[in-house]
Amino acid sequence: MALAPANDRWANWVLSQRDGGDRARACATRDAVAAQARRLLALAGLTPGSMLADIGCGEGLLSWEALSMTAGALRVALSDVSPRLLRRARAFARLCGHAARCRFSLADATRLGHLPDSSIDIAALRAVLAYVDDKPAALREAWRVLRPGGRLALAEPVFQDEALAAAELQHALQLGAATDPVLPLLLRWKAAQFPTDAVSMARNAACSCNERDLLRLVRQTGFDRVHLELHIDLQPAPACDWETFIARAPHPLAPSLAEILHQRFDADERVRFERALRPQVESGRLQADDRTVYLVARKPG
Repeated sequence: MALAPANDRWANWVLSQRDGGDRARACATRDAVAAQARRLLALAGLTPGSMLADIGCGEGLLSWEALSMTAGALRVALSDVSPRLLRRARAFARLCGHAARCRFSLADATRLGHLPDSSIDIAALRAVLAYVDDKPAALREAWRVLRPGGRLALAEPVFQDEALAAAELQHALQLGAATDPVLPLLLRWKAAQFPTDAVSMARNAACSCNERDLLRLVRQTGFDRVHLELHIDLQPAPACDWETFIARAPHPLAPSLAEILHQRFDADERVRFERALRPQVESGRLQADDRTVYLVARKPG
């Protein structure tokens, strides 16, 4: 994961594409992220007086939850590759009186040069490792900065099953086993956001790793006392207006559906696709599939 360029895709996704620019949906997402952060920090055994590294902090939601859980008795080192998100986190810290407890650094998860060896009690990454190409390097950096007995805390989305589902649809269409004329259009949408073959999956940061791979990488790094929870939530997606829906992207490395329709569909295909999908989107008949790994492990010592 390189430091964000002037066209900051990480900030663009968090602030716009994640929720399609819809304010109510953005508030609901932040509530869900805060709940996820609280769960992760509780699993990690966060206690007052700790030194927390919020790696890939984004807007800092995990840090604010950690400060709330410890009544402010916490020191936090926040880092991110996005200058824009880091500025927002710093501004929020000043606004809420947290600035004295926080340090901010522009840093990649694989290069935490702002943190000395063995200086951190909890190294937390929420929806960060999923987008790092060199996951072993990021885990080695977390190991380096943790004190002996310190804890690694991960909450990561799992996208590999989305890619496998797209690959299955592609295979079915190639065999002629799927005949609905809308399915090739659905595949074109999904294939633009998720790889559909083994080689591409292995090269795609978001889809190269499932929960078992993550467990293996953490153990190979040297961590022990590993606890892993896989949370799978399958439920109807909330009804959504069409313009908001197509403005969204499932993760920061993927284009929005609006971009895909513009770049990969002709006018007739866009009409047919919208006619088939829009009623399901706006009536809440689509399925939401959320998969998150929570993993906590200890650096021996």
